[in-house]
Amino acid sequence: MSSENIDPVFFKGTVTRSQFFLAQRLLLPWWAVYVLVVSIIYLFVSFGVGWIVAFQHSPAAFSDISLAALIILVYWCAFRYSMHRAWKKNLELHGEVSGLLNDAGIEWNKSISSTKFPWNKLWYFKEVPGMIVVFYSRRCGFYFPKKFFVSNDSWSAFRQIVATKLARK
Repeated sequence: MSSENIDPVFFKGTVTRSQFFLAQRLLLPWWAVYVLVVSIIYLFVSFGVGWIVAFQHSPAAFSDISLAALIILVYWCAFRYSMHRAWKKNLELHGEVSGLLNDAGIEWNKSISSTKFPWNKLWYFKEVPGMIVVFYSRRCGFYFPKKFFVSNDSWSAFRQIVATKLARK
């Protein structure tokens, strides 16, 4: 954690549905990968003799491949449904967010609440193009789309401060 004084960086904006979905994907654990791995292992076990023989006798392997594809499709549909349901249930996210980032930490303001987190209570951050998510627990965090900042300079200052104060994951 850096001890130098920093100028406050202000942010303000409204979270869109697509930004919410992107942030949720960053906040979710990697268990989705494990489901895919289990499905692939199922294919290997089902074929027993390996991919080459399975593809040489494709009619015999069709039911196994179909079942694995169905499992993956059901998982994908359930994941999409849960994302849409989360967006509909979190109505407090649909309004405007504002706040600032300074020496003390992050201040996050909504019409119904205000939250201040000092730097020592924030864990790490993840960055994807156009968004940074700052985690305050394993699966909870504040997300900052680039459009929350009035200029590219403000966005760059925000990114630099976060990278100085927190570890990247």
